[in-house]
Amino acid sequence: MSFITELSNLEIRNLLLEVLAYEGNDIDTEGKTFKLYGYQGSQSDLFRLLNGLLIKKKIKEPLVSMWGEAWGCHGRVLYEYSSINLSRIEILKLYQEFHKLLTQGVIAPGAYGHYGTDLPYFHVTEYGMECIKQMDVLPYDQDGYLTKLKAIKNIDDWVVFYLTEALKCFNADCINSSMINIGLAGEVIIEKLTDSFSSFLIKNEPSLHSTFISDLNKDWKISHKYNVYLDFQDKYVKATKDVSVKP
Repeated sequence: MSFITELSNLEIRNLLLEVLAYEGNDIDTEGKTFKLYGYQGSQSDLFRLLNGLLIKKKIKEPLVSMWGEAWGCHGRVLYEYSSINLSRIEILKLYQEFHKLLTQGVIAPGAYGHYGTDLPYFHVTEYGMECIKQMDVLPYDQDGYLTKLKAIKNIDDWVVFYLTEALKCFNADCINSSMINIGLAGEVIIEKLTDSFSSFLIKNEPSLHSTFISDLNKDWKISHKYNVYLDFQDKYVKATKDVSVKP
């Protein structure tokens, strides 16, 4: 049997999400899960169940056995292949990804009841519950922007995709990448506008259509296309007004 030699940050993050969502009774010697305890507990609970999941899924060579502990214990120090089936660098990655889940709002310090208000105790947030259901860190959308966006009738799938990616980048503090995706969404919208307006002119103002297409193709830049669209929209309005005032 071949085992993974070294887990990546992404693989460790996904395993953490899987542990938080896990509902089986076979990754802890006493069958404990985060679901049983209201999706809250301590870092020790999370790391212990992660070790059980590594054994269950046969991801790493099981040098450290599965163990049980009272839920909410303060925690044991992690040493490579001594208290967990991870190497030193993987343990550091584990700490990195745990704190990323904190900064991304998937989990938050403190737990209800006798646990305590600070780390090592934590709880899964409402947003985090959605993430663990999907087994992915979803775009953090505090105001429900994406839900409102998707509710728009006939909205283009690419617009939704690019704006979703933009929100992901914004959440990760990658502002430039976020702006690029917003720009790409804008390009899709402008292409749709110009295509729709072209079809409209063919039916309603054929004399403007050929000139519109000619001007549109003079430059590939999307800003040019949008300016041409605005210009010809204005020309159409003026043309229809002129017609309406004729005796």
